[in-house]
Amino acid sequence: MPSFETIARAWLKLKRPSLSNGKHQSQVANTLERFVFPKIGKRPIDTIHRPELVDVVQAVQLDGRVETAHRLAGRIAAVFDYAQDVGLIDSHPASHLVRVLHSRKVKKPMASIAPAEAGALMRAITDYDEPVTRLGLQLLAHTFVRVGELRAMRWCEFKEDGAVWVIPAERMKLRLPHVVPLSLQAQAIVGQLRLLNAEREFVMDSPLHPGHPLSENTLLSCVPV
Repeated sequence: MPSFETIARAWLKLKRPSLSNGKHQSQVANTLERFVFPKIGKRPIDTIHRPELVDVVQAVQLDGRVETAHRLAGRIAAVFDYAQDVGLIDSHPASHLVRVLHSRKVKKPMASIAPAEAGALMRAITDYDEPVTRLGLQLLAHTFVRVGELRAMRWCEFKEDGAVWVIPAERMKLRLPHVVPLSLQAQAIVGQLRLLNAEREFVMDSPLHPGHPLSENTLLSCVPV
């Protein structure tokens, strides 16, 4: 009877065209090679019992890799499914293996509003009293940049008579400059900010703490009503 590793590599070869890219292919193979093959890879596949598989995936979980453990459980089950499909075994011990693991963490979605509510939100922003905060919120809506990138905006970053904003590489997550073309509406908002803060370093200079950009909490916690 072929070993688990032999069957797994045959499954990987069959599965490879359906994997999204080379990186994903490597990830699938690497999880088996790292966590499974050293423990049960050389064993004939029909001699592997469920408690051994439970130990394999729970060991990964105990190391703090809950998501990896879930993916590994699915891949182990897929290898056994393949062995069953090609007639090597009649049944297998990896069915529903994920149920021995903790639940995956559910990612909390970003706060958002329904498209139909966008108009009301923009009207509420327009009525907001403090001008720098109001204009900053409007500029976020026109540029879709991160709050941190907007807060640190400097006058020297504008190019082509204010029609283009170039965020320097050192302020970007990927360490590459980010070019933001500005619509006529966005340019008009910047023009209003120029009337307020033209003599200061930051476009979004804080009215409460001159010489410093508007705080992140001011923009994130602002609730226009």
